[in-house]
Amino acid sequence: MFMSSAIPPFPPFYFNPDEGAFLRFGVSGETETRGFCRVAIPKDLLWVEDGWTVYYGSVTLDYTTIPYENYTYLYFTYPHYGKCTTTVEIIGTHVIPEFSTITILPLFMISTLVAFVLRKKRGMKQQKHGG
Repeated sequence: MFMSSAIPPFPPFYFNPDEGAFLRFGVSGETETRGFCRVAIPKDLLWVEDGWTVYYGSVTLDYTTIPYENYTYLYFTYPHYGKCTTTVEIIGTHVIPEFSTITILPLFMISTLVAFVLRKKRGMKQQKHGG
């Protein structure tokens, strides 16, 4: 991320795929100036079908999209109204899926069953051949 504004400690950069297809961070700058931001978003992390939504506080911002092979770059500008921190939120359509325990448990059970069956077959072959 490259920007003309400061990234304050609060609100911190935030991304949690379990909560949705968005990322959030705060910006601050000198009163009555304009800030800009260029954000690189990995395409396998967060992506869209019909366009991004970029909020500066509650205001929807216009942006420029610069697509590359593995990243999408978003460039946008925003006003600084005061010495306060304003939250920027970038909303996509899709987010990388996380493996939940509901997904991992069946995979573990299947792999255990396959290992058990293969071991049983190998044991039966050794008995037939006098092993």
